[in-house]
Amino acid sequence: MTDANDTTSDAESSDDEPDEPNTEPRTRAGKQRTESGGRADGGALDLDDGRSPATYLYWGAFAVLLLLALIAVVRFYMSASRAISIWIAPDYEPVFQSAFNLAVLFACGAGLSVLVRRRR
Repeated sequence: MTDANDTTSDAESSDDEPDEPNTEPRTRAGKQRTESGGRADGGALDLDDGRSPATYLYWGAFAVLLLLALIAVVRFYMSASRAISIWIAPDYEPVFQSAFNLAVLFACGAGLSVLVRRRR
């Protein structure tokens, strides 16, 4: 017979499971590491998060194309400014230059707005 004053249950008094979470270091794949830095199961440490070479190739191509696009935009802007100075009379050149700069500013604002909305 059990004592009526004993308020601890069998689950509370069990020492089989620790109260603290496991704080051993883990790799990104969830495998436990050993003290030397390798995985506890003897495998090599996975540093690339399981990404394939095709993923790296994709992002490399994306970066190169982005750089080329940036260079093309800067050259277009300079060429458009030069065309304005050649085709427009000197008296009206500042007005057209301002209008062109304002159009570029609005295009950049619209693009940034779309990116910010997609990010949320």
